[in-house]
Amino acid sequence: MSFKDLKLNSTYNSSKNDLVIEFYGPVLSEAVSYDRVTGFFNSKSLALVASGLKGFISNNGKMRLLCGSELQKDDIDAILNSSEIAEKLSDSFLNDLNNISDEIELNHIKLLAWMVDNDFLDIKIGIVKNNKGYIGGILHEKTGILSDKFGNTIVFSGSNNETNFGWVSGGFGNIEKFKVFLSWEDSKFIVDDLNSFEEYWNNENKFLEVLSIPNAAKEGLIKLAPKNIDEVMKLPLEFNICSNSKDKRKLRDYQEEAISKWCENNKKGIFKMATGTGKTFTALNCISSALNDDLNLITVIACPYAHLTEQWLNDVENNLGIKCYSIYASANTNWKKDFAELVFKLRLGIIKKAIILTTHNTFSMDFLR
Repeated sequence: MSFKDLKLNSTYNSSKNDLVIEFYGPVLSEAVSYDRVTGFFNSKSLALVASGLKGFISNNGKMRLLCGSELQKDDIDAILNSSEIAEKLSDSFLNDLNNISDEIELNHIKLLAWMVDNDFLDIKIGIVKNNKGYIGGILHEKTGILSDKFGNTIVFSGSNNETNFGWVSGGFGNIEKFKVFLSWEDSKFIVDDLNSFEEYWNNENKFLEVLSIPNAAKEGLIKLAPKNIDEVMKLPLEFNICSNSKDKRKLRDYQEEAISKWCENNKKGIFKMATGTGKTFTALNCISSALNDDLNLITVIACPYAHLTEQWLNDVENNLGIKCYSIYASANTNWKKDFAELVFKLRLGIIKKAIILTTHNTFSMDFLR
């Protein structure tokens, strides 16, 4: 395949499009080169596009990344110690490209080092300067240039950085937008970007000092990226149904006993309680306890009928204040796509906890097994 065989839009918006599935993954999979200018970078962006990297590496693709001076500490360490890290990796690491998704999702820092050490990725730092020295400005351009083996070129330019939050769509990352230009349709729109990248990369722009990572680190020009949303998402959340709830009822003795027995039984069990004795409120407190104790947790609430899931939606959001995902056709016609994306984000660690609402019929489908 070539770029010409792909169905590409002229504009992508993360509030309307899945940037990875619709653009980044398919294009990278067919590419043999990828030049990127970006203000910020983190290695989680590599994990997002695992399937595309499989093709890129199979094509012996080469990526040149020119980014601003702020990087994550783990990424800097991986780049500076790429040879040492690569030597310590098992022989099977990424040898089987069919398993690349699992490897990357768990080891994106190692993947970064592996790509650098095996010449799939070269990273440089751009520092803004004038005739008096460094002025404290940042490289803020965000342009990508990809070429396939047939000489076709795609250029995209817009707001997104080369980070996981720059590429994630569907309300789980930033809202980003970029435009796409194709060499086989009108090459005049890409010539300037091609020339500018080479000028930057070869350190020929008088207002930009371009350095290798080791040299930039040695001169103290690399800044550690500030604590941001990536770090916030790693923090365990505290759920307290008594403080969060709009329902100020207190647990009755038999409810507390049921919850205690459930916890003692490794959070397993069936509540057999009479109508009106507070099964839902008891279960919500069980969920609250599990959300506090477990760092990564998917909670599935399956009901026999759709209208009961709507009742649970109100109860959960009013008492726990956590987002619920409706995974059944009568409430969400795109539930399969939404569920697949949710699982993907959970596996990457972008989302740590989620509550899924579904019906018995949907939950019994092979798709959810």
